[in-house]
Amino acid sequence: MIVIYLTCSYGAWLGLGIALIFIVLNRKDKKLALILLFLIILGLVLQIPSQKFQGFLDLSYPSLKSRLVIWQSAWEISKDHFLIGIGPGMFQKYYLSYQDRFVLYSEWAVPQPHNIFLAFWLQTGLLGLIGFIWLLIVFFRNALRSDLRKGRTSIISVILIASMIYILIHGLVDTTYWKNDLALIFWLIIILGCKVSRPSD
Repeated sequence: MIVIYLTCSYGAWLGLGIALIFIVLNRKDKKLALILLFLIILGLVLQIPSQKFQGFLDLSYPSLKSRLVIWQSAWEISKDHFLIGIGPGMFQKYYLSYQDRFVLYSEWAVPQPHNIFLAFWLQTGLLGLIGFIWLLIVFFRNALRSDLRKGRTSIISVILIASMIYILIHGLVDTTYWKNDLALIFWLIIILGCKVSRPSD
């Protein structure tokens, strides 16, 4: 928790907070999750006087301003290449080529669009984005179905769903997939989700 706090990554805090809320709502033994959720809320309260937090409130913080431009650029690129995308590892090249359409870029070295859904759309095309969304639907449906079949909420299913919630929420402001170790964690969660969804022999 100390390491997570020191990152000052509001995206990570938000993702972890919502994941913990999901755990709290779905488990009877929720003391640890409540403690962690309290620590995240406390950390956020301690951030209120900070320049970063105040900058987020008036949209003046450099990281937020640069993300807004990155998202606008990614959206324009997506519209121009909506069917087949631009391919993996090509975002920075296209991002820089679109700079004359927006205000002066505050961030130049941007290998990813800081949004997992935009990243899939741009790097794998519309079919890849649809496949990604379909995979998520199947994962959540199977994980929830396994609990309904067992008549109770298993801790494994709750942790897997909470982990995926974290990836997706944090992925709204970052790209929590297109890196080898992050992709490995994502597929590990998917595989374990398929395993727990199978009926016990």
